[in-house]
Amino acid sequence: MGTDLQHLLDKIQTEGLDKAKAGADALLAQARGEALQLATAAQQQAGEMAARAREEADAHQQRATEAIRQAGRNVLLNVEKSTRELVEKLLLREVKSAMALAEVLTPLIQDTVRAYVAQGENVSVRLPQNAGALLPALLEKLRLEAESGKLEVVLDAAQNSGFSLRVQDGRVEHDFTAEAVAAAMSKTLRPQLAELLKAT
Repeated sequence: MGTDLQHLLDKIQTEGLDKAKAGADALLAQARGEALQLATAAQQQAGEMAARAREEADAHQQRATEAIRQAGRNVLLNVEKSTRELVEKLLLREVKSAMALAEVLTPLIQDTVRAYVAQGENVSVRLPQNAGALLPALLEKLRLEAESGKLEVVLDAAQNSGFSLRVQDGRVEHDFTAEAVAAAMSKTLRPQLAELLKAT
C-alpha cells in the first residue's frame, strides 16, 4: 500500500506538473502571440507615423519653396516698380526742363498749330503764365494764323508747363504739358524697361 500511495502521489505530481507545464506553455504561446500582435501594430503605427511625417515634411518643403518663389517675385515687382518710378521722375524732370526752352517749345507749338489751321480749324493755344517772353517770337512765327483769326494765344495760370491746344470751338483739347508728354513717353518705354529688368 505504501508503494501504491507513492505511485499515486508520483502520478498526481506528474499530472500536475504536466498540466502546469501545459498551462505555462499555453500562457507562453498566448504571450508570444500577443507580443507579436503588439509588435506588428507598433510597426504599422510607426510606419504610418513615418509616412505622415514624410508627407508633412514634403508639404512644408513645398510651402517653403512657394514662399521663396513668391518673395522673389515680390522683390522683382518692387524693383521694377521702383525703377519705373525713378525713370518716370527723371523723364518728367528732363521733359519739363526741355519744354521750358523757347527753342524746343516754339517749333512744337508752331508745327501743331499749322497742322490744325491747314485743316481749317480755329486754334486756341494755352501757355503757362510765365511764358510771356515766348509770346512775341511765337506770334511772329505764326503771324499769318494770328492775323487770319485762326489762332488765339492765352496765358493761363492753371497751365504749369508746355502747352495745350483747343480746337473745334473748344470741344477737343490736346494736352502737351510736360506731365502728359512724359506720361506718353513713359508708356512707350515701359515694355523696353521691363525687358531690360528681366534680362538682368
